Amino acid sequence: MNNSLIKKFQGMETAGMFIMAFSLPVFDAPTHIGYGLLFLGAAGWRILDSRVKLRKPSFPETLVIIILSISLISTVINWPLHYGIKGFKHYFYFFSTFWILSKGKYNSKIIKTTIILLVAGAVIADIGGFWQFIHSSHAEDFNLLALNGIDRSAAYVSIIIFICIGIMFDNCQGYSLPVKVFSVVSLLIMLFTLFVMGSRGCILSVIITLPLVSVFIFRRKTFKNIFPVIIICSLIVLILTALIFSFPNSKYLQRFRHVNTIKLTLNPSEMTLNDQIRYDFWRAALMYAVKFPSVFGIGPKNFREMDISTLKFKPPLTDVASRIFKNHRVLHAHNWMLTLLVEQGVSGLIFFVIFLITIMVKLIKKRPGDEIDAVWVSSFSTCFLPSISGLFLSSFSYETGWLTFFILGLGMWFVHEN
Repeated sequence: MNNSLIKKFQGMETAGMFIMAFSLPVFDAPTHIGYGLLFLGAAGWRILDSRVKLRKPSFPETLVIIILSISLISTVINWPLHYGIKGFKHYFYFFSTFWILSKGKYNSKIIKTTIILLVAGAVIADIGGFWQFIHSSHAEDFNLLALNGIDRSAAYVSIIIFICIGIMFDNCQGYSLPVKVFSVVSLLIMLFTLFVMGSRGCILSVIITLPLVSVFIFRRKTFKNIFPVIIICSLIVLILTALIFSFPNSKYLQRFRHVNTIKLTLNPSEMTLNDQIRYDFWRAALMYAVKFPSVFGIGPKNFREMDISTLKFKPPLTDVASRIFKNHRVLHAHNWMLTLLVEQGVSGLIFFVIFLITIMVKLIKKRPGDEIDAVWVSSFSTCFLPSISGLFLSSFSYETGWLTFFILGLGMWFVHEN
């Protein structure tokens, strides 16, 4: 009887993982249903299986416990918070998903299906979001269906790009030819989407991460695998060039032209308005953290409650930034490190960074030899992508944050399996 129940709970966990993988960028409610199935299934079979014993947590698990404890303490000592327990709730979702997936009992078929569903969900959300962007008079930007904010959508897309690359070159899990063709088509769609969205931070993260991953993908003496990459990149450049010259005033390419507005300067007067506002957010967060140093910060999701009237800015904040702060509409610092430093203090930032570095080191130690595994490529690239793009936006939050820890959990599963 127990064995039958254990299998049912394991099936529930697998179903939850599949639902989450597909629904994250498409539907909000099914994502939470999937998480509920994942959590209940994982807890159920572990309770019923007599072979599962209490043990000392591993180092990554210890870090997860510490990070969640810091988030909870920060929430309690700063109560009442504007967002209540939502900040801690999001952290619990992220890290519990990571923990469950990292310790899951999955076979190759389950992992392959999950990886394919992650890409399929992103493609559906991409097409649906583009349809809304074209036909809705209220849609100002091109977002994935369930994601609010073009930067969050672009951060999600950047992670999917490397999942597609992993499938393309995988020779461990045995993806079929139709799946590989699907991954190539999806890669073209995702790369085109990334440039149309025009998120400079996400584009930069892809540019930096690609050579880091390529060091391991193209390690063999023969470099025949590099030719598909060259062909794909050339096609994308040709398509984008043709679009720019064919539709110079198109609203679909406004964000792409936004990429050219970046200026490497610390002089606010030489920056664009968007860069001035982001620069003001950085200054405000850093000055607040320095003036009011804290071990546990002002509370998760409580960045908007930061009192900047106690800070003196030279040069002064822009009028736009001042109004945003005054109206408590600053949700984050447009920099994940500064946001963490203010919201969860020095301890929250330090242990979060240690966690990311730990995952990265473990993946490097267990990297495949002459073979390429899609799970490894996806998880190793995810150690870098949100960390880099998150220096300019909020990448460790909402669906993108959930996807990050979902992929990192699969990465740790790969480490344990090998």
